[in-house]
Order: sequence, then structure tokens, then C-alpha cells
Amino acid sequence: MRWLHLSDIHYNPEIDGSSSRQLRDKLVKYLRENHIRVDNLFVTGDYRHALFQDDTDEVAQLAVNFIRDIAESIGIKDSDDIHVIPGNHDLDRGRNKKTLENALIGYTPDIGRWESGDLEKLIERFSFFKRVNRLLNRKTPIWPDKLLPLHTYCCCDGYSLLYMNTAIACGSDKDRGNLVIGNDYMLKALNCISRENPEAPIIILAHHGMELMHKAEREAMEAIFRDYPIALYLCGDTHVGWHRKINDIHEVTMGCIKQDKGVQVMFSEGELKEKASRISSLFAHRWDTKERAWGRYTQFNSILPLSTEADDETINEHRDQVKNNALLPWMKNSVGLRHVFPDLFIPPIATASKNKTEITFSHLTANYLDKNTVILGLAGAGKTTLLRYMYSYFEPKDISHVFLYINANSLLGSPETKYDLLAHNVLDNRKCFDKNVLLLIDGIDEAFLNQCDEFMLFLQKISMLDHCSIWLGCRTDYFNSLFTAKSDQFFYDYVTLKPWSIEQADQFITIYSKRVDCPEIVDRIERFIESNKNAAKFKENPFQLTLLVYLMENSEANHRYTINSLYDLYREFLECWIEKERVRGTSHLKKNRIYDNLYHIAKKVYYGEAPAIRSNDSAIIGLLNWNERRNTVVEGFYHRSLSAYFLANHVFKSLQMGGKRLISDLSQWLLDDVTNFVTDAFKSINKVQQNKIAQNINRIYRQISEKDQCILNEKEKQEIGKLDEHTILILKDELLYFMTRLDKLDVTEFVEYAYSKETHPIIQLNIAYGAVLLSAPHPIALEYAKKIVPDSIEDITNRSWTMAYFGDTYEDPFSHKDKGKGPWTQSRKARIDRFSDKDPTRKKARFRLFDLPLFYCFLVSRNWDNLSIDELNMIKSCVIPEKYFSDEELTFLFEVKSKLVQEYKRRLGKPLSLLGY
Repeated sequence: MRWLHLSDIHYNPEIDGSSSRQLRDKLVKYLRENHIRVDNLFVTGDYRHALFQDDTDEVAQLAVNFIRDIAESIGIKDSDDIHVIPGNHDLDRGRNKKTLENALIGYTPDIGRWESGDLEKLIERFSFFKRVNRLLNRKTPIWPDKLLPLHTYCCCDGYSLLYMNTAIACGSDKDRGNLVIGNDYMLKALNCISRENPEAPIIILAHHGMELMHKAEREAMEAIFRDYPIALYLCGDTHVGWHRKINDIHEVTMGCIKQDKGVQVMFSEGELKEKASRISSLFAHRWDTKERAWGRYTQFNSILPLSTEADDETINEHRDQVKNNALLPWMKNSVGLRHVFPDLFIPPIATASKNKTEITFSHLTANYLDKNTVILGLAGAGKTTLLRYMYSYFEPKDISHVFLYINANSLLGSPETKYDLLAHNVLDNRKCFDKNVLLLIDGIDEAFLNQCDEFMLFLQKISMLDHCSIWLGCRTDYFNSLFTAKSDQFFYDYVTLKPWSIEQADQFITIYSKRVDCPEIVDRIERFIESNKNAAKFKENPFQLTLLVYLMENSEANHRYTINSLYDLYREFLECWIEKERVRGTSHLKKNRIYDNLYHIAKKVYYGEAPAIRSNDSAIIGLLNWNERRNTVVEGFYHRSLSAYFLANHVFKSLQMGGKRLISDLSQWLLDDVTNFVTDAFKSINKVQQNKIAQNINRIYRQISEKDQCILNEKEKQEIGKLDEHTILILKDELLYFMTRLDKLDVTEFVEYAYSKETHPIIQLNIAYGAVLLSAPHPIALEYAKKIVPDSIEDITNRSWTMAYFGDTYEDPFSHKDKGKGPWTQSRKARIDRFSDKDPTRKKARFRLFDLPLFYCFLVSRNWDNLSIDELNMIKSCVIPEKYFSDEELTFLFEVKSKLVQEYKRRLGKPLSLLGY
């Protein structure tokens, strides 16, 4: 169970001042940006400032609204997960003064209770707290309307909460140090907890710390607490942070959420691990009054019971966990890293972006340990393997470095373990080591999916680190959506892992087959590739090769696979995996149920959620990564490409089925790794099957375009009717995309129909790109290309779309409008890379119909900035293969290229002799 603890809100926006308003506004933003997600919100009293605010519903509602804002920002939607107790500002201290005096005179800690009637009169004063309690509108109230019993409780799964009213005998601020709380009522509540939830740890929520009690009352409380499993005492009141240990109980006092003289503005978060008897993690955040910003309170955290400094035991335990992880969970006997590393590690070859040179693993480790570096590669290229190897086995020639490995998701939320907290401390620029730190961060692309602003904040944090360098692992296909020209300032270099050579792949296969004592793997793979020529490419990708190794290791000697595409490889792997788990007796669900479960999990984790899953079917759970602290929470698939495959497989089946399911699946942006699987699947079906998909796409597209026609049935039309205008555009875009990727069909008629109907500039753009891919040159493509001239709608649309696609802007492609002012670094690089391809495929070559005029328009829109001789030479050397174009298209291309080169030369302003002309 995870919680967030606030105290002493004193919410009075009328007179609180700008700093208090700012810190509260920024608190909500800070909680969201740092992905702090908890199960419960604890608020320990003082919801108003009693001296300046009346006892009214309006005042109470203001405080409750703020509490709800906090709750929403930390993922709490149910009021039953908000827990409140009263403070000394939540009652009328001027009321029933005589009763209070008599009650104090008649109270003795040895008895611990008041005479009949006195307690009720004391509670009558808490009318403001009653308002707060009522307005929170919990379905299961903590406190009854009469606020009796005085101290109440809640028994939960694995823990209990004791809610204390320590303000019951408050009359003035002078009472501090002499407070009494009715310890007998507290004892009764603890006895009830003991009967209902024996041995479960207890967290106490109170407004006042125990040092504010009367000496005899405090001693009575401490004596009572010794007999119960009290894990933590959370409180407030003093407006400063404080921690002390009383016997085995940690008392943690929070400051307030209001800026004032001599106060500490702060909150804490913590976790009680399932089935644990002690608090698993606890640390605080504070408001920096000078910087006017929230941040981790490192000085306070250093004295908390769960804070961590660098210690060898923590790192060694974590390193052992990494070593013991299965190389791949589905490999026979779940071979751990320690059983195959370091021998099985195949040193990668990479390309350095800085000087366009090829670098070896030795060069990388000799020259990059002190430099912020991005490790790029396609899905399965070996980024994670490289980072894990560096952490677990690599020994630098000197001993001046310490390596830490962590997944980026663990840095976004609250630390789950002592090791996580250590990594957080390093990122907070807290000196934890006498050595330089190399922090190896994996999964940047997954952690910051669609969160580009947060990623830039993360990079800014990196830039301020002392004695620490960072290696980030990121997939190449997500590079453009995360890294922009602004990112370059934070990194020394971008290093891209190259595909494996035949020698590297064969080395991997040979070593692995020896380690698992299955020498037949080598021959089986060779025979397989001989009969499946397209499968040779799987040797270039380490992860794809491991899937192939699995199939060969687990197949019968005479089994023959037909695998012509990546989609086929994943499909066959999963079929084999599910069957093997069934034979083992650990998987019992029907195959379609397993696929359905894995699809729904994939849909959540692919888009950044961490679903809670309860399943004992090994065919499901064996493919997943689990949260270290919450063993029912899925953090992702063992490899992200698996989640992309399950989404793609669902889309592929939907394309074959059509109807509502297809409308639903294509009403959201599909990223490249998903669409690539789908188009790959098209290769595995025949012309008749592709024609069925084309019919399904055509029916939906025509219904959208011809609303008055009855092409779809009523339920299908209703499904479309639910979509807003923006989502309709997405649906059209996806339909167009997949129709023009059916490689066995001539879809010219469909493209012409769509072109005649569409007026939206972006849809027209996508139709034109579809026309480029038709089996024969089509007038639509050339007609559109001729419209890409400076300041035309086609120019602006293409520039805007290109910048959104390649990551020069974070805006939605449908809403971004390029005004010629922002950097176009990634878009420019992508075009130059295309021009540099000396042997382009038909698709890449034909895209030059748009690439050349668009590049000209980009230069005009930026006033021909940042020109170079190298770039000019790349444009000049751009080949235009005549076999792919009509005569009219060739004439157009040569004219555009000539115009681009001549104007570039003129703008560059160099003598022609220096330019090589």
C-alpha cells in the first residue's frame, strides 16, 4: 500500500498570499509530472485557519476541493481512499470552555477516559471538522456524524489504520505539552484492530506528535503501543518536519501546505509492502522558497528510517537479481544471465553520430564512460543486453567508476526499493559515492512515451549532475519523437548499434547451444534458413535470433516452419510457447483466451499503464515483467515488441473481420512498430484474403464519405457516430494507410475515389503518399508534387506534418501549423539521409517526388539558414532511378533538383571553384 501524507493545509486563498497559492498550484503539477501514484491520501488536520475563517460549509468546501485536486493528481478517484482526522483549527476552541476545564480536572491518564456527558460536550466543538468529513462524501465514513467513538479505525488487507482525535482537549496553543487524548478509548480501538486484523502492521494518523502530550499521558500511550504492531505514527501541527523513534515506532511529523514565517512546507510519501511488518519506503518533498519549486527533501530524508546512502550490500543484492534474471523467460530451464554471461555477450559494433564512424565495444568503453551518451538501436538490437552487461560484468581498467543500472520507469514514480532510492539520490545530484557514477538507464522510449515535455525536464535534470554521466537506452524508431535539436546540448554523442554480422550471430548460436547442451540447434537453424531465404535477416537482430533459437531448441527434428516475415516469426514463437506451457501442465486456458488476455494487457502497458493482473496461467505470466514490490502489477512485456505484436495481431484480425471492431481499432493513432507488424502480416496472406480486407476498409471509408448511404449496418454506423471530428480524421488516415499497403492488390480505384472526396489537407497529403505506392505511376502523385511550392497549403501542410512526424515539434500532426520559425533539425536530417541513399528501394525512390520540392520549401521558409557545402553535395548526388518514374515525373524531378541545387549554390555565396563545379 502506498500513501501520500499532508498536514496543516490551512486553506485560506483570500489572504494566504502569492507564495502559498503558487506552491499549492505547483504541488498538483509536481505530483503529476513526477508520476507519484498512491493508494491512499492521509491528511492529518487543520483544514482552515480558525482565527481568520468562519465555521461554514463554504470554507470547508474550499479545503475539500483542494484535497480532491491533490487526490486526482496522485491517481485517487474514490473518496474512500482519502483519510482525514481533526486538528486544533477544526473546532471552536472558544466553545464549552467550562466543560473543558472540568474535563481536564477530572481526567487522569491511569483511567484514560472522561465522565459520561463530558466527552460528548467536548466533541460538540468539532463542527467545522464535521463539515469537512461530510463534504468528502465517503461511501464508508471514517467518522460517524457524532464523531464517536473518539478514536476510530479501519482494518484493510495487510494493514490497519488508527484515526486519532488528539485535539479533543485543545483549548489554546498553550496546551501543547499538556495534551490528553483519552488513552482508554485508544486502547479499545487497538483491541478491536487486534481481534479483526491480528499481526497486521498499524499506521496511526494523528494531528499532534506524542511530545505534545502531558508526560503521564505520553507514558501511558507508549506503554499501550508496546503491545501492538505499530509501524508508523504520522502527524503534523508544528509546521516543521520532524522524525524520531520511540521504542520501535517511527514518528514522522510533516510541515504545512501554506507559506508563512518559520514554517517548512512539505509532504511525504511512503509504502508498506504487501505482507511486510515494517514500512518499506518513506521520504519527503519540500517547497524551496527561494527557487519557488518543489523537490525532494534530501536532508530530511537522510534521517528517515528508509533513506539510503550508497552501500555495497544494496548494489550487490540488486546486481545479483539482474544476474539471476532469465536470459529469456521462455528458454529451456530459464537460463540466467550468470550462466551465459560473460561468455555469451557478443560485443556490439556501433556507429557514432558525432563523426559518422564505426566504433567497437572497446572504443565505447574506453572513451565514453564519462560522457552522456544515447545508445540507440532497433527493437531487439541488444541495447538492454549491453547496459546489463556493463552493470553486471564489465570491469573498467581503473576503479574510478561505479555503474548503476535502472529502468527509466523506476525513476518516474516513487522509489520502490532501497536500490531505486539510491538511483533517485544520484539523479537528485546528491553525492553518494567517492567515485564517478555511470548511470545506465534503460527503456527511455517506453517511460516517456507521449510525454515529451516531461522528457525535456528529465534532460535538464541530467545536465546539472556532478561526477555522474548517463547512458540512455532508446529505440531508434522512437528517437525522433523524443530527441530534438534542444536535446543535443545534453549529450556528447548518439551511438547506434549496428545489425549483427553473420559471424556475430553464429558465435551467439554456437555458445548458447553449448551452454544448454543442445548442439542440434546449430544445424537446425542452418537448414531452416536454407529453406526460408527471407529468414536470414533474423540473424541480424539479437532478439529475433533468440526467438528463432527458441523454436529450433523446442522443435522436433523433422518439424518444418514456414516463416517469411517478422509477423510469422512472432506468431510461430507464440504458438510454440503456448503449446509448451500446456504440455508442462502450467497453462490451462484456451488459446483464444490466452491471446485475449495478452492483448488487453498489451493495450494497457503499450500506452503507459501498469495494470494489476491476477493469473496463474504460465503462458500469460511468463511473458510479463512484474513490479518488484507489487507482484500483481505488470510493468510491461519481457520485450516491448511483444506488446506491439499483440496490438498488431488484434488489428490484423480486425481488418479481416471488419465492422465495429475495425472501426474501434483504427480510431486511435497506431505507432510504427504496430503498423509494421500489420503490413508484415499482409505478406502471409493471399490475394483473396487481401481482397477481403480491402472490402472491409472500403465499406467503412465510403460510409464516412457518403453519410446518407446505407453501406454499413446500424450498429456499425452508430459506432462511427460516437466519434468526434478529430477521431474521424484518424480513422480515415489509418484506413488509407492500410489500403495502400495491400501489396497483392491494385487499389488505384480506391485512391482515386478518396482523392475526389477529401478536402482536408492532411488527408490529401496521405492520399498522395498512397498514390506514390501504386503499382504504376499515377497522375495524382505528380499533380500533388507540383503543388508543393513555397507558401502553398501543400507546402505548409507537408512541413507541419513532417516536423510532427520527425519530432521537431511535440504538437498533434492534425493541429500543428509550421510558421517557419522553429528548428527543423530532425526533418532536415531525415531528408538528407534519404538523399544519401545511393540504391533506394522503389518506395524510397518514389518518395523523392515530394522530398525534393519539400526540402526547397523548408529552406525558403527558414531564409536558407545553416547552409553547408557538405549538404549541397549530398543534394547534388541524390540519385533518381529512371526505372521507377514516368517521363513526365522524371522531367519534374530533374527540374526541381536543378532549381534546388542552383539556388542553394547562390545562397551559399561561395565561388563555384570552391564548390567543385
